[in-house]
Amino acid sequence: NDPTLKVKSMQGIRKILSVNADPPVRTILNADMLPAIVSALSKEDLTDLQFEAAWALTNIASTIHTREVIKHNAIPSLTRLLFHSRHDLREQCAWCLGNVAGDCVELRDMVLADKDALSGLLLNINQPETTSLLHNCVWALSNFCRGKPQPALEVVQAALPVLVATLCTGTDEVRTDAGWALSYLSDGTDDRIQLVISAGALQPLIAMLDSSNAAVLTPALRAVGNIVTGNDVHTQAAIDCGAVPRIVTLLSHEKKTIRKEACWALSNIAAGNTTQLNLLCSCENALEGLINQLTNAEWDVQKEAAWAISNISSSSMKSHPRRLIKLGAVAPLVNLLDKADATIILVALEAIERMLKVDENQECAALVEEAGGIDLIEELQHHENNKIYEKSVRILQNHFGGESEEAEDNDSSAGIKNGAFDFEPTKNIKQSFEKGGFKF
Repeated sequence: NDPTLKVKSMQGIRKILSVNADPPVRTILNADMLPAIVSALSKEDLTDLQFEAAWALTNIASTIHTREVIKHNAIPSLTRLLFHSRHDLREQCAWCLGNVAGDCVELRDMVLADKDALSGLLLNINQPETTSLLHNCVWALSNFCRGKPQPALEVVQAALPVLVATLCTGTDEVRTDAGWALSYLSDGTDDRIQLVISAGALQPLIAMLDSSNAAVLTPALRAVGNIVTGNDVHTQAAIDCGAVPRIVTLLSHEKKTIRKEACWALSNIAAGNTTQLNLLCSCENALEGLINQLTNAEWDVQKEAAWAISNISSSSMKSHPRRLIKLGAVAPLVNLLDKADATIILVALEAIERMLKVDENQECAALVEEAGGIDLIEELQHHENNKIYEKSVRILQNHFGGESEEAEDNDSSAGIKNGAFDFEPTKNIKQSFEKGGFKF
């Protein structure tokens, strides 16, 4: 019954669990100590004991044994303590809840099922007693929003204005975590994107694209990229806030992931309406930057640049694909035709065909031949993908005055219809890259 001894004992457990490498959680579980740790959260007269217990549970939740925290019914007590008068205890409980929610979608939803978990976090973010408390609560909130299937909008919608406010006033660390949360919430259907826009997130997110700190601009770029995967109204909202020139600038960023995301975002703007495509093409260094990435960047960046170039080539204005020819897009597109990625081969073939169609001076055809494209397209007649085969046949017949190999043996290939396999400009939606969910 000695309260000092209780605190020291719990502190000892916490220290055992705080070792960096392989904390002995299984030993604690086998000794049946977890019920006592969870029970200590309810000792209102011993806040030091509550604090040490919350810290011990945080360490357990950061291992492969996260589910044990749920099994032993710790969530209600941790949630209740988010409203405690002691700020370091509130922070430790937020940290633990963030670790649990970051483990997997199932555990995230179990945490969110307690409505006070989210409301407690938001209260601490709105009224942070310390910078550290704010940092940990915003980080935990990002884990509450993370994962697929995504949390229901009605569950997390209340977080949006709070997240937007932290983008405008927080430190780089806080803005980074708030940016990730908004990137998770904006990833998906138009109604999600509209809620993020309506909350006022676009302007501060786009302002973050000017940051010299890659950790800050990465989630902002992902969130803005998600927004321009939406309808034309959503894309225009991003354009009106100055997204295009900022994203174009990021095409020359030193980090590969940022250049990749920039190409992806621009490809989706290029898939918008004619006015939006024209604005993109008129932006200084936009086409040059995309062609440079298509030519010189790493493979996964090249793929995103190929989507952008293909969408630009689909413009109803012949001047855009003609400009692509003049700026040197043909050769790097031809270089994609021997890759193992069938989707990208089709994207490249589409772009090449569109440029061939608008090139009255046969400059594009000469460039295709010069880059070895005719041989590659002939080889693609043997490709297992039927769309690639048909596209190759059509290009050869319509633009290089030849017959396919099959046609030389059997004229039945004449039934292929012109334009039957054309792509429309395509919103190139992809899975999120995310930071890790645990914090030790």
